[in-house]
Amino acid sequence: VRHQYLLGANFFEMLDELQLPKKLNEYFGIIEKEIVSRRIMSQNNYNTLKNQLIEYVMNKLYEKIYPQEPTMNDSETFKKCVMLSWAEPKYFINKKTNYVYDSFLPDVISHFKQIHSEKTPRKKMECIKNIFVLINNVIKFNDREGECGADDSTSILTYSLVQAQPFGIYSDLKFVELFYQDKMFKIEGNQLTQLISACNLVCQLSGKNFNMDENEFMMKCREVANNPNNDDEGEN
Repeated sequence: VRHQYLLGANFFEMLDELQLPKKLNEYFGIIEKEIVSRRIMSQNNYNTLKNQLIEYVMNKLYEKIYPQEPTMNDSETFKKCVMLSWAEPKYFINKKTNYVYDSFLPDVISHFKQIHSEKTPRKKMECIKNIFVLINNVIKFNDREGECGADDSTSILTYSLVQAQPFGIYSDLKFVELFYQDKMFKIEGNQLTQLISACNLVCQLSGKNFNMDENEFMMKCREVANNPNNDDEGEN
């Protein structure tokens, strides 16, 4: 795969055209068949080796197959998160849960930002799982108090996303979806889907979602957008 071939083009369409995820799986399948059939090592030992090989290959491929410029969806999600940074927790989360959630927020934001710095789909997925572990801890605590409902997980996730303002989040999630989907447990697939949905939700949020006049909503968003300190996309 040529870096120049993907640069500036639609990254995900190119990968589908090249069938790179499928070819990688076929490649590792051939290696597995040969090693196991020749009894070079046990299946368990090979599984360990395979994971190490996948990490090595994905690290080498990362700079060539990952978009070097933000996609339109990356930019749209990032900018909308920045524009919504004025929104207080009350606009997203049940008021009774705020005092519990505040102590978890710095760690959740840290894991959000770490997603983009990782270079393999497995490690990016680990960051996503850590985010959900923290959010589930909030839910469990508040369930004991009888304050949390079924929608609180999505609400907390959406607020966390806005506060984290993660750079390249759309590309990161698509990268995981393309190269890790066949290795996911069901719960990981659900977490990935939920986070993708949260990104889409953020981009669609309007004054109506906040029980606010649309003109007032847009005024608040424009004030943040016009702040020169928010011009550098990717500082995080």
